Amino acid sequence: GIGLAAYTMDSHNCQRTVVNGMVKNEGDVQIGGFGPYPIAYRSITPKLSECENLLVPVCLSATHIAYGSIRMEPVFMVIAQSAATAAVMAIDTKTSVQHINVSDLQSKLKNNPMANRRPAEILLDNDDPIHINSGTWTKDMTHHDRYGHSFSHAHEKDAEFTFRFPIHFKSGLYQIRAYCPAATSASDHLTLSIKSGKHVKLISKPIKQKNEWLDCDRIYFDSANENHVRLLKGKNQTGALIADAILLIPVLK
Repeated sequence: GIGLAAYTMDSHNCQRTVVNGMVKNEGDVQIGGFGPYPIAYRSITPKLSECENLLVPVCLSATHIAYGSIRMEPVFMVIAQSAATAAVMAIDTKTSVQHINVSDLQSKLKNNPMANRRPAEILLDNDDPIHINSGTWTKDMTHHDRYGHSFSHAHEKDAEFTFRFPIHFKSGLYQIRAYCPAATSASDHLTLSIKSGKHVKLISKPIKQKNEWLDCDRIYFDSANENHVRLLKGKNQTGALIADAILLIPVLK
């Protein structure tokens, strides 16, 4: 994959017809409820026998139904950036667009996502295998208002969920955001314990808008030390504790 699409399969009406005296819309498709999915590099390249120096990020190879989901401007922007990066690789290595090293392309997009050498954002998700939790947690994949494939929820007073950092990340100042899904049972308060080396900071904030990212704080993290973000059940906090996603955004000086 060289980019993600995530929109509903959305194809508009082709025509209107009269059936038994009633006007009917024909060709409408509205199917959602699935998570983001990757778009393959080969879908933007023609056959080698047809053309060696062409990349097509918008009119890419897809079925009509799939294209109804792909056809979003942010997706086109992502694929276009991937195509531009691939074009540079083809020029620099003096090869066809079909023969570039796609693994190298994926690595470039991951390590330099803004194409400006700015450190990449760090996304910590409850579906990642690098988390630790205490108490009994249950994954919920039924709500559409979530980040990614699921969120985890717990009702125990002593429940906690620890998001562990990836092994390799750059030291620096990060803006911390927590995703607050719009589950009816979710607490209206967020409590985080953030560990940066030997320093631990407790953050408690009300959740005023659900199904949104909540700005928490700016913290300096040193990759040489132990770092994690822990979601806690706060004092006098009612409602279910929800663990979904934490986003760390590099703050440029």
